[in-house]
Amino acid sequence: MSKARRPASPAPRKPAGAATGATIALALALVVALVAVALWAADGTPTTPDVVDVPPPVSEPVAPAPRVAEPAPPRPPVRPPEREPEPEPDPEPEPEPVAKPAFATSWIKGPTESARVKRVIDGDTLELTDGRRVRLVGINTPEKDEPLYAEATAALKELVDGQQITLEFDRERTDQYKRTLAYVFKGELFANGEVVRRGLAYCYTWEPNTAHRDELVTFQREARAARRGLWALPTPAPESVYVADERGHRFHRPSCARVPRIRSKLEFRSRDEALDAGQNPCGDCTP
Repeated sequence: MSKARRPASPAPRKPAGAATGATIALALALVVALVAVALWAADGTPTTPDVVDVPPPVSEPVAPAPRVAEPAPPRPPVRPPEREPEPEPDPEPEPEPVAKPAFATSWIKGPTESARVKRVIDGDTLELTDGRRVRLVGINTPEKDEPLYAEATAALKELVDGQQITLEFDRERTDQYKRTLAYVFKGELFANGEVVRRGLAYCYTWEPNTAHRDELVTFQREARAARRGLWALPTPAPESVYVADERGHRFHRPSCARVPRIRSKLEFRSRDEALDAGQNPCGDCTP
C-alpha cells in the first residue's frame, strides 16, 4: 500500500499592508525624482524639494586695528655744497652834509610886501624909498648912549642898506610912533634874526606880534652860548627873582621903581628864564 504524500506546506505570505506601503513609497520617490528633473530642465538649477536654505548668521564688522607708522630712520646730514664767497659790494658813498647857512633864516608866515631900503637909521630901524620908517619887530638894539650901538647899526647897514627887501607883517602893522612894524627878509636872509644871532640885539617880542618868537629866542640862545656882542659884556649882579608885566615885554629887578605900577605880574627865577621868555631887560634897573 502506497504511502500517501503529505501535501507541501505553502510558503508563508507577507502581509498585504507591508507590500502595499513599499510600493507607494517607491512610487513617490520616483515622482519626486521626475519633478526634480523637470524643474532642473526648466531653469538649469537642481531643486531639492522641501529643503529650506538657512542663511548664515551675520556678525558685526570688526574694525581693523590702526597701523602705527614706524619712525623713519634718521637721515644723515646733508652738507651743502661749498660755494666761493661772494665779493662784498662796494660801500655806498655817504651823502655830503648839507651846508648850514652862515646867517639867520626863517619861513615867511604872514602877508608880505616888496620894498627898497633908502637908509638905515640904527640897529633896528630903517627908512624906505617911499618915505616910510620901518621898525624891525621882535628885536631891540642898544640906544646911542649904550655899548654896541654903533656895531648894531653897522650890522644892519651891511645886511640891507640900499637893497630890495621883503617886508612880512604880523598882527599889528604900525606902532604908537606911526612906524611900520615888519620882519625884514633879503632873499633867504632873515635880518631881524641875524642881528640877534650876532649878539647885537635882544629878543623883544610881545603880544600879539609873536609869529617868529621861537626863532628869535633860538638865535639869542646861540649868541649867549657863544658869548657874542651883548653877551660878552659883564653879567649884571643876579637877583633871586625878576618881575615882569604880564602884558609887557621888559623884566625888572624887584627893587625897580617901575614894579609897583605893574598890575599883572610875572616872576622869573633867573635872568636866563626871563630872556628865554622873550623879555627884554629894563633900561632903568639893568637886571
